[in-house]
Amino acid sequence: MKIVCIGDSLTYGYGVPTENSWIQLASKISNNAFINSGLNGDTTSGMLFRLEEDLIGLKPDKAFIMGGTNDFLMGYKLQNTIENINVIISECINNNITPYLGIQMKADKKLAELYWSSYINYDEVNLKIEEYRTHLIKKCEKENLVYFDFYEVFENNSTKDLYSDGIHPSIYGHKLMSSIIEF
Repeated sequence: MKIVCIGDSLTYGYGVPTENSWIQLASKISNNAFINSGLNGDTTSGMLFRLEEDLIGLKPDKAFIMGGTNDFLMGYKLQNTIENINVIISECINNNITPYLGIQMKADKKLAELYWSSYINYDEVNLKIEEYRTHLIKKCEKENLVYFDFYEVFENNSTKDLYSDGIHPSIYGHKLMSSIIEF
């Protein structure tokens, strides 16, 4: 089975060697062919722009979709992110691609201020991520879609070693992410 994973740096595996990214780790324990269409710095608008080339045109059986963190880091409105993700999901369904959603983890405020940027309001970013998570879970339950809740997995573990910079998962964080992936 072919699975295309589209998203931002959390999908791409920023900050860790390719072989330690959650996608590579998940592919090692499954019989599926994963294609990583994660793009560092991407927004949900960017994902929409490249949807045909980087997902639909590859004709996968399934799609893993996770985006929004950069939208919130850049101060975009939550509603715009929700609308973009809804279009991506609809386009997958319209093209006979089964969508699976990833729900990103919150930023670790202290680490992010130290290693990423001290100019971003991480409390506001995390509030949007929480609201976005609530929306995605309700949507998935209503439409019978599968989702992987990285937010919950990270919240239920010590964040000390989960992040490399407060935004991106460490090698251990990627192992934790891959542990809940099941297609």
